Amino acid sequence: YFLIFLNKKDENIYFIWHIFSQVWVESYFGKSFIVVLFQHFLFSKALKLLPKQKVGFYLQENINWQSSLIMNWDKNKHRNLIGINHSTLRFWDLRNFYYFQNKKDLKFQLPYPDFTAVNSKWGKKILLDGGIKSTKILDLEALRFQSAKISNNTFIKKLKLDRKKKNLIIFGAFNAYENKFQLLLINKIYKDISNYFNILYKPHPSGTKDKYIDFEYKDCTKSGVEEMLMVADVVYTESMTSTSVEAYQKNLPLIICFDSQSINLSPLYKIDGVNFVTNELDLLKHLKDMIDQKSKSKKNKNKEFFIIDSSLPKWKKLIESNL
Repeated sequence: YFLIFLNKKDENIYFIWHIFSQVWVESYFGKSFIVVLFQHFLFSKALKLLPKQKVGFYLQENINWQSSLIMNWDKNKHRNLIGINHSTLRFWDLRNFYYFQNKKDLKFQLPYPDFTAVNSKWGKKILLDGGIKSTKILDLEALRFQSAKISNNTFIKKLKLDRKKKNLIIFGAFNAYENKFQLLLINKIYKDISNYFNILYKPHPSGTKDKYIDFEYKDCTKSGVEEMLMVADVVYTESMTSTSVEAYQKNLPLIICFDSQSINLSPLYKIDGVNFVTNELDLLKHLKDMIDQKSKSKKNKNKEFFIIDSSLPKWKKLIESNL
């Protein structure tokens, strides 16, 4: 993309450079440049030695080593290479956009697999908007989000919840800043909601557990997402997590927070029936509405997000057709 702007002497290059200058320098003169070289030539050697493959699958995230994989896969005449989007796709994720306005820009086109697989109609729309041809997109069941049947009896007894209160489930953020922002909003309104909600908190595996917490909660660090959703009355997450989609699909009241000074990176962005908040007043309002049962009109009418079928007919058909 930089090369396109430079080639056209586009005035927007100054805006782009201001944002990405450090990444640009690191990519061409830093250790990242050496790492990419190693990755490229390792793929070159490995795929040259590998017997001709009928099909290949990889988790598609459109990062640098995957370009090397695609280039060398094609160079060595292997057959169909399929990128699997195993999680959610986000509106603001520029890695998904490959659109060029004219044919002259195609010489800057990044390597792309023979096919790319999505697990939802929203993911498919994002790729189409990003310039990917519909003939390259496959619809497959979401392997990661096939719901398991879990008994929650033991889970509930262990927590010793107050049955007179509703259960507010908090899933922590991966990013430290987002995690802090999310928890501080609860701190600010805790006195107003403490008599109405049991708070169950599951920190992100890579996040902090209690650094910013100033409220009483049940520690669910070792609990699974599925069993927590089974006891949820309200789910509260930050914007980036895919766990919000699992709550949405189960038709649970959902509140997603994000800092108004940042971008809303939620995979549920622009989808009706989701409550987004940027401050403690909005959060308190939505929780009070749920206490008063005024949130019924906000419940998601359509809880289908991912393509779900435990028998995996689409996956089976794809694999069989490539063998």
